[in-house]
Amino acid sequence: LFALLLGLAVRSGLRPLNEVGERAALIEWGSLTDRFPDSDLPSELKPIVARLNDLIDRLQSSFVREKRFSADLTHELRNPVSAMRSIAEVALKWPDQASDENYEDIKVISGELSDTIESLLTLARLENAKEKLDAKEVRLNQLIESCWEPCEKMAEQRQLALKNSIPDDKKIMTDPKIFQLILANLLSNAVAYSPEGSEIELLEAPDSILTIKNKAPNLAEADLGKMFDRLWRHDLARTDSGHSGLGLSIAKSSADLLSLSLSARLAEGSIYFTLKKV
Repeated sequence: LFALLLGLAVRSGLRPLNEVGERAALIEWGSLTDRFPDSDLPSELKPIVARLNDLIDRLQSSFVREKRFSADLTHELRNPVSAMRSIAEVALKWPDQASDENYEDIKVISGELSDTIESLLTLARLENAKEKLDAKEVRLNQLIESCWEPCEKMAEQRQLALKNSIPDDKKIMTDPKIFQLILANLLSNAVAYSPEGSEIELLEAPDSILTIKNKAPNLAEADLGKMFDRLWRHDLARTDSGHSGLGLSIAKSSADLLSLSLSARLAEGSIYFTLKKV
């Protein structure tokens, strides 16, 4: 009789756990809006169910983000392909009216498309940690100079000045190739979106590697939580096809790979991108 009562008690006690297990087995991508009910559960199971619900919240957020990324990527790739197809169809239909401008347009569009694809491949390698790190001691200003050089022409056209306050003897231990991805994308972003005639500043603080500051009058606090998302661009910049919206995502993934923290904040009409050791 005691053995029978003990078996019934154990079975009754394990019933809530079995129900949680059966419900967990039914979870799939289409049921991520469902949550485990925590009412009528033993107090011992409530923390476990709470953690499971937190996990489903994170999975749902990731799934929604990936769906949005896929939709945005389709849009980003469809537009240049459609433009090239239209130019080619017009040139084939009226070959006598085709001009060098048509071929130049195709060259520009295909170049932008190639840059977007290359950025996506770089991002995939970084997010999957497929890049091998080769850390060495390098002078920070040497990396800054090499990354600023490709931006210099556009900066001159937009009358932007670079003010570098980083000490010339400052050295860091890092992978130069990956670190340059961070600098190159942050600097090109600053050059592209700073108001004409303004200044881009490189600042040093005791608790950070460096901070890049530039004027950003059109940004709001709500933008800070989205600007590192893949393919995100501020509404006012969406007509600029020269930027795919992947630069800051690549910078953030590169920082994560190097165990660095990359954050953004707004203050007095300027945006500050700060790079720190984790």
